[in-house]
Amino acid sequence: MSSGARQEFAVSWSVLIGAFLGVAAGISALPYFTQGVFVPPLTQEFNWSREQLSFIVLAGGIVLAIVSPFVGVLVDRFGVRVPLTCSFAAMILGFIALSRAGSAFVPFFILQVVVFAAGSVTGPVAFTRVINQRFVAMRGLALGVALAGSGAMAVLSPPLIAQIIQNAGWRTAYLSIAALMVVASTVALILLWPVSGARELEVAPQSREARGSSAGANTLLFWRLLVTFLLLAFGIGGFAFHMVPLLTRTRGKPRPSGRGRIAPTAKLS
Repeated sequence: MSSGARQEFAVSWSVLIGAFLGVAAGISALPYFTQGVFVPPLTQEFNWSREQLSFIVLAGGIVLAIVSPFVGVLVDRFGVRVPLTCSFAAMILGFIALSRAGSAFVPFFILQVVVFAAGSVTGPVAFTRVINQRFVAMRGLALGVALAGSGAMAVLSPPLIAQIIQNAGWRTAYLSIAALMVVASTVALILLWPVSGARELEVAPQSREARGSSAGANTLLFWRLLVTFLLLAFGIGGFAFHMVPLLTRTRGKPRPSGRGRIAPTAKLS
């Protein structure tokens, strides 16, 4: 590792930790990977079908795809400091509201979609922008570390939330997600605050000839990447959401609970 790379990590290690925590608590990690854990208790208590609940994830993904370009424009114009703070606050309030949900599916569905839209700024776009500002020589490694927050949540959050649901009910689990977001986002924003309003590093402009000669290829590459990632999102999204229900077996007849608790007879294989 060169001296320049070591200096980047020595100076900006706090930014890297902040981005890791922010990605972990963001809309693409903690809320996303715990959606499937709520399927058994919600279907038991409200008799909603798995298809109805999986449609929430599909609709949320479509919303994120639509608003993501606007998120990029937003952070380019205002930085990531204020948009991230507002987005995390709105998402936390949304999960508190979800903990009070009733038996009507349509309001629950609308609230979930609103949470996806309100939390869109907390996706990887804002955090990778901060990483790009502070890392040059080791930018690839830094981006990998920051985005590993999503993988960490994929491993840690489902069993944790499932245990909370089994012991205290799904309403408490939604409140627990909100509490985790409060802690992780607060630490992340504190660590990112000194640099989150900074302007992006200047990049040497391309010549007009270079831009013109590569315009067609870049446009074709853009659409190929867009289609590829769209297909990956459908495949991975469906797999991740249905993993917990597929690995859940119920022994005996499910017992209803008025306080939102999963029947103790349901166990994860």
